[in-house]
Amino acid sequence: MSWLRRLLRTVDPQPLDTALDDELRFHLEQRTDDFIAQGMSAEEARRQAALLFGNRTALRESTRDRDLLVWLDCTWQDIRYALRGMRQRPGFTAAAVLSLALGIGANTAIFTLLDQVLLRNLPVRHPEQLVQLRQTGGMVYGTTFGDDSFSYPLYRDLRDGNQVFSGVLGQFPLTLSLAFGSHTERVEGELVSGNYFDVLGVGSALGRTFTPQDDTKPGGHPLAVLAYDYWVSRFAGDPQIVGRTITVDGLPLTVVGVSQKGFEGLILGHPVCIRVPLSMKVQMTQGGFAEDFNLTNRRNYWVQVFARLKPEIARQRAQASLQPLLRSLLEMEVREKGFEKASSQNKRALLKMSLELLPAARGKSRLQEYETPLSILMAIVGVVLLIACANVANLLLARSAARQREMALRLAIGASLSRIVRQLLAECLLLSITGGAAGLLLAVWMDRLLLRFLTSSNLSPLPDLRILAFTLAVSVLTGLLFGLAPAWAARGIDLAPGLKVDHRATGSGSARFRGALVIAQVFLCVLLLVVAGQFVRSLGNLRNLNMGLSPHHVVQFAVNPSMNGYSKQQSAKFYRALLEKVRRLPDVESSGASALAVLDQDWWGPAITTDIAGPQPGDDNPNATLVSPGYFATLGIPLALGRDFTLDDANNKHGVVIVNQAFVRRYYGNLNPLGHRLALGNEPGTSTDLEIIGVVRDSRFYDVRTAIRPLIYFDNDQNPDIQQINVYLRSTADPRRLFAEIRQIVASLDTAVPPFALRTLDEQAELTLSRDRMVTMLASVFGVVAALLAAVGIYGLMAFNVARRTPEIAVRMALGANRGSVTWMVVRQVLALAGAGIALALPAAWALMGLVQSQLFGVKPHDPVSLSIAAAILAAVALLAGYLPVRRASAIEPMAALRTD
Repeated sequence: MSWLRRLLRTVDPQPLDTALDDELRFHLEQRTDDFIAQGMSAEEARRQAALLFGNRTALRESTRDRDLLVWLDCTWQDIRYALRGMRQRPGFTAAAVLSLALGIGANTAIFTLLDQVLLRNLPVRHPEQLVQLRQTGGMVYGTTFGDDSFSYPLYRDLRDGNQVFSGVLGQFPLTLSLAFGSHTERVEGELVSGNYFDVLGVGSALGRTFTPQDDTKPGGHPLAVLAYDYWVSRFAGDPQIVGRTITVDGLPLTVVGVSQKGFEGLILGHPVCIRVPLSMKVQMTQGGFAEDFNLTNRRNYWVQVFARLKPEIARQRAQASLQPLLRSLLEMEVREKGFEKASSQNKRALLKMSLELLPAARGKSRLQEYETPLSILMAIVGVVLLIACANVANLLLARSAARQREMALRLAIGASLSRIVRQLLAECLLLSITGGAAGLLLAVWMDRLLLRFLTSSNLSPLPDLRILAFTLAVSVLTGLLFGLAPAWAARGIDLAPGLKVDHRATGSGSARFRGALVIAQVFLCVLLLVVAGQFVRSLGNLRNLNMGLSPHHVVQFAVNPSMNGYSKQQSAKFYRALLEKVRRLPDVESSGASALAVLDQDWWGPAITTDIAGPQPGDDNPNATLVSPGYFATLGIPLALGRDFTLDDANNKHGVVIVNQAFVRRYYGNLNPLGHRLALGNEPGTSTDLEIIGVVRDSRFYDVRTAIRPLIYFDNDQNPDIQQINVYLRSTADPRRLFAEIRQIVASLDTAVPPFALRTLDEQAELTLSRDRMVTMLASVFGVVAALLAAVGIYGLMAFNVARRTPEIAVRMALGANRGSVTWMVVRQVLALAGAGIALALPAAWALMGLVQSQLFGVKPHDPVSLSIAAAILAAVALLAGYLPVRRASAIEPMAALRTD
């Protein structure tokens, strides 16, 4: 049969129906003739032939269904019928679509972020070949930015000496000051090697990218490549920007190009605006920072190294082959002048270093701390979707019970069971896809809200084709999942009873199955409420934690004059003038400054030598920062021993430091540390020239969560060679009232040095809890949604049962049962459903608690309080959901109900 003829039959099925009738008539006549030949009468022969062929309408439908295009036509009929049914029952449709929109939307929202954080490859050539180098096992003899950093000379040696990579690139992220025209702003930038774009296979949208020749002479390549998104937002996509000059950290740079659209860098959560060659490192980072972390120092590790494997080389093989090369390079290093003071112990520790190659197809993420929370939330929204499916399945079962007579009638007039099941599945799929479309809109709104918690991220809340495909797949699978219940129920329709009874006379099997669905909803809801309760208690513990400082009524801000080309002396003069001005503000009670921001996940861990224990191994260095006089009083950190820094200390010939109690416990035990000495560095023979003049009480420094570590406070005035200063002001009034005056004061000193990170210290503390707040808020919201869905399920089942049992209740009351006993009969059923779900959930929740323990603070792995609260909430929700059915049952008038029946 030709496709043209089949298509014409889809448009006009009348010829096919006529052909089928003719063929059926022919076969019927042939069979009749056979029976007549066997001796039957003509009337008996026709009757036997008709019985042999069965229902001619069903046979015709079965034959039509075998044609693909006719099947499509039938499917379209099913969809139109389902649409009419949705319009005719708006209450049912709204309840089902809303339930599905909540479940599918929550899954889409979390998956959108999870996909970008964990699952999506970088938009580069063959991302599966990318690896990141990490040093492990040894101890760096110097200062390091972490185990994923290397000295520039070591990076260069690995790049030139390996046999397993087709290219090795280096990069260093930093914040820069960019001026163009009359506008100056802070932007995120990267110093990158000249082969950066070539190794990644990233092209240009405008102009060109760097080449290896752009990164050969230190300080000799004042060039820049702009990121595509920054070029569009800052320069309005002006193609004339290529060849023009921009000022970065006070240095003129020539823009040579714009990188390709869609490429934002190798570090997720770090949207880069501008890239500059690594050879410009010293010019881009002024002060002592540049002197230590430069292109020649082998002791300081700061370059992040990525590489592309050769196509035929496996990662494990490449890692093994690099170890001899690294060993030979390190053996060469320890013989150089920079290591001549290193002890044999330090040299042995350095030589233990090995290389590890990490898969980098998805880059390096600054959002690692969100990976586990997002995975937990993905599991939570999966449970919410299951509850929504159970809820919709219950609604559909109730509706199918009301449609039992309709289904029996359709079967009686010739419809096949498969045709009815297909119709029911079409209705379910239409509901699920409608819910998915609504859920997609909800997901975009939810993601915009969630991204407020993910600070400094470049994630997008908008769905792409991957997210649309995920939403469609979830919608279809959801429709099939909850559509199985009414489809299965349709198999049990019996024609004779089905044509006689009304919707109240459904079998007990369907009622038991609906009860099981409600128990499953309660079970899953209890699990979610237990998890949400644990996160709520954890966040409460963090917010009520004694941090050892007083963040209330404190305002903070930062400035960095060196980003505008200030020298060391100019920066020091700027800081002194700034502190002097802000101290004179009317509402300022005290002021102080520090090199590192408190509660901002900022750290510095130098190696030290003490006058008692001598040089300390560098595997667990104390933290350190530089502070000014008045810093401790401003932050509310009390002195335990000794004194604070004073302005006179700047003129002392010997250095002074203050330490916290954790430092004293580790290095001095029960000794009085005042008057003892320490020094930076751990080479043998290091002179301890820094005197401990005070001890402050322990306080949180890195963030609210991290345990207190040993901490050294250096005198800021004795170490003026710093880039950025963080100023703290304690106010007698609302600290936010100082914001405008602070901006005016900084502008009066230099309009090209804007203040940044201007906020209260309370707000800063909340920022460090953004992950905990996000998880707690979402777990709580999803717990509430699950409870509401469970309430709808309980209400729907009880309302259905009361309607079904109305004649029974009327008979009971007519025989003398009072309204109290009828009420208790319904309440008992509500409590039985909720109790069964809670009883099953409690042991499962007890086992589940340990899985989220790593994300909690101050909450026991098995917390009976969370279990008790969750069980009590579900019991209360169940009773509230059963209130209206209970009231309806108690209000039944026996005679009126019996007359109606």
